[in-house]
Amino acid sequence: MVLWEVDRKVQAQNAGKYVSGARSLLRLMWFMDFLSVLIPHLLEDTKELQEMASDAYDKALGPHHPWLVRSGIHAAMYFCPSKATFWKNLLAESTVTDPARIKVILGSFLEQMEPVRKHMWDFYRANKLDDLP
Repeated sequence: MVLWEVDRKVQAQNAGKYVSGARSLLRLMWFMDFLSVLIPHLLEDTKELQEMASDAYDKALGPHHPWLVRSGIHAAMYFCPSKATFWKNLLAESTVTDPARIKVILGSFLEQMEPVRKHMWDFYRANKLDDLP
């Protein structure tokens, strides 16, 4: 799909009749970067959720946002629940009831996501698509 868009020179389009899938996929890659920072923090379990989420945002998503958006996100981070509430809510919505088991699942997810994330970034960089507007 991305190469099809590149061939037609629509990979940066975001208005009118066509919205680029390459741009949307790039935003998904940014989110995967966010998860690749946040999940290890969750697995270490040494900080509060607000601090973990802020750090992950600053490293993965913040560089792509203007100052005003970054400021708004940081203000919103004050509404993050406590780590205990986060885990309780995550487990309540899950068929997994053991906190240790959910951490194993998150670790496995991260392990499986990383090669995909790295491959996608390699592809985007090789095709000079990593700075789409």
